[in-house]
Amino acid sequence: MLEQEHVGVKALRCDLSDPAAVESLVRELTPIEFDAVINNAFPRLELKPLAKVSWGEVERSLAVGVRSAFELSRAFSASMKRRKSGVIVNVLSSVVLADAPAQMLPYVVAKHALLGLHKALAAELGKHGVRVESVSPNMVRTEFLSLLPDHYVALAERQAPGQGLLEPDEVAADVERRVFPV
Repeated sequence: MLEQEHVGVKALRCDLSDPAAVESLVRELTPIEFDAVINNAFPRLELKPLAKVSWGEVERSLAVGVRSAFELSRAFSASMKRRKSGVIVNVLSSVVLADAPAQMLPYVVAKHALLGLHKALAAELGKHGVRVESVSPNMVRTEFLSLLPDHYVALAERQAPGQGLLEPDEVAADVERRVFPV
């Protein structure tokens, strides 16, 4: 959506679970002065009770959802600080605002860690003219919903009165408003 509507916007793909790939991306792109970084990555989620969750699954969620956001924000905020402008948008989740759903421990842990990173970035970068924004959408109509039991989806829809389930374009538009405020 952003690429089609704004000149100079380019979406990039990288295996954010691979530290070497993230490092390579940062090295390749560091010379470029970014106006915005949008952190919206997360590995595929599998519903599991605590007894069946491995620490490796939690680490993967933290690596993809938090470490990559840290590395990209750290690398690309340097030029933003020098220019005293720019924005970092972290895509959080409604799980950081409400009760956490059961059987989603890696997701919930990583999204709360991303919230902590978000707050720390805002505290440090804001005084240098870099905006640190976030969106915390309710469930979005993506293939992810097919992984969830119907009662999870129905509960999420009920817990967001007036909002219900979101379409991907609605979340993208919210992120866009953070990057390009009116």
